[in-house]
Amino acid sequence: MKKAIIADIHGNYSAFIAVLEFLKSKGIKEIIHLGDIVGYGPEPIRVLEMCMVMAGESPDMLTKLTEEDIELASFFDAKLLLGNHDAAVINFTDLSFFSEDAYNTLVWTKHRLKEYHEKFLKKLPYSIKIEPYTFYHSTPRDTDSWYYVDGVTAARRYFEEIKDEDYIFVAHTHKPYIFEYIVETGKIRGKYPKKEHYKLNEGSRYIINVGSVGQSRDGIYFPSLFVLSPETKKVDYYRIDYDVNSTKEKLLANGFSYSLVERLLSGK
Repeated sequence: MKKAIIADIHGNYSAFIAVLEFLKSKGIKEIIHLGDIVGYGPEPIRVLEMCMVMAGESPDMLTKLTEEDIELASFFDAKLLLGNHDAAVINFTDLSFFSEDAYNTLVWTKHRLKEYHEKFLKKLPYSIKIEPYTFYHSTPRDTDSWYYVDGVTAARRYFEEIKDEDYIFVAHTHKPYIFEYIVETGKIRGKYPKKEHYKLNEGSRYIINVGSVGQSRDGIYFPSLFVLSPETKKVDYYRIDYDVNSTKEKLLANGFSYSLVERLLSGK
């Protein structure tokens, strides 16, 4: 069964809803989210509660969701990882490591979390394995140190250190990218995905960064996602347009800095 691989929603409800509606239109029910539900965006609690319903939590105690939210979220079956922003709001990661904008939004979010939100986040794992695929937020080792697979050098390190994981999905950089390690030659090919369909080749190993739903940083503000067909080892890559001005207005209404708005609109 096809699985949507997404990451880094970052409290951007409008972007998240656009992605969910796209997936529902294609009949894709299974989602793996690679972390960072909260941070940066203006609706972290609403997004978090959507994710909670998607993960099987009862909506009875959840206060930020409309009936339409609950109906849409109930269509999906989601597995969720812990990201560094998620970890920060539950004191699993030191807030002092974050930029000023990130720090301010995380403190703002912490003040809005209820005990049941924190309890849910504290249960999220750092990784998931669904043979032969593995999923992480940041890197396949030192998962709570929040390093980046941000180039061929970093990718080579993990390919050489990890011999038993051939298909690795990560996030954290907010930039979609595919690293292919050709076993026979030891060469690595890195490419920014431009077409819709990719076959995972025999004799190759992969680290695939799925980009970001709510805070893209590759110069395109559209949410990024991949859809994995596990049995055929194929991935489909999509960019989905959404009402970015809605998120912009919500950021400004909540008093967030204009630098966050500029970054959102520019996709950088």
